[in-house]
Amino acid sequence: MDRRTFLTAQPKKIKLQPTVEAFKISRVQSGIQPYTSQWTSTEAIHLARRTMFGAKKSDVDYFVSIGMDQAVDSLLNVPSTQPAPPVKTYTNSTTPGVLDAAIPQNCTWVNINTNVGGIDNRRRTSFKSWWMGLMLNQDRNIQEKMLL
Repeated sequence: MDRRTFLTAQPKKIKLQPTVEAFKISRVQSGIQPYTSQWTSTEAIHLARRTMFGAKKSDVDYFVSIGMDQAVDSLLNVPSTQPAPPVKTYTNSTTPGVLDAAIPQNCTWVNINTNVGGIDNRRRTSFKSWWMGLMLNQDRNIQEKMLL
């Protein structure tokens, strides 16, 4: 089946009773045709754009060298190890009530609660920079794109 035909197909109206109409969604009876064209850097770049946040040239070269099937397998094979948690990278403020002295520098603050707005803002900023670092330095898999 052609993808364009499938995606633009309209549901068929069927009559359940003389006054009731319903829409019947047709089941697809054919599979997606396997990709049979040449596997080049253009296709590898397209695949990397769909599954990663900006692949490097070394990533594209790697995907081209291992072939399409292995490239897809490696992109979908996500390791079970978790990344290190975010750490305190911000400095303590001199503003009263914004002092986060309970956590030493470069230690995680994840399991230590606070109700102070200034500290929460600094931790939120720390979390955003930690996550951006994970996205920028991602492995060759789909994990970060799926998390987003």
